[in-house]
Amino acid sequence: MARQPRPGLLRGRVHLQQRGTGIDPYTGQPREGDFATVTTVAAEFIPLKGSEPVIASRLQGVQPYVVRVRSSAATRAVDETWRLVDARAPQPPDAGARVFAIKAPPTDPDQKRQWVEWLVEIGRPE
Repeated sequence: MARQPRPGLLRGRVHLQQRGTGIDPYTGQPREGDFATVTTVAAEFIPLKGSEPVIASRLQGVQPYVVRVRSSAATRAVDETWRLVDARAPQPPDAGARVFAIKAPPTDPDQKRQWVEWLVEIGRPE
């Protein structure tokens, strides 16, 4: 049985980062920019373990996690184009921070709009 979400389990912090867009000064065409932190929230990191797809992804150097946060307008706006960065690690991500790629859209596990969960992977190239 899955562990019930509780506020006391939100021991970590995570930066919600969205990729910016800009205009290429030479061509005038839109291009993707760098990731920028939109907000930072308390989070629980739950590593997945045991199933065959999880073990197969670990063999490829990718560790799947479920990241759980409190529901808010900012957290419900996050989709697969964003990324999550562990706020407890050294910043910026080039300095060794854990960067999580969002694999699936956010879910509401209890259907009460109290929590948001993302299935994410660490170690997946962007």
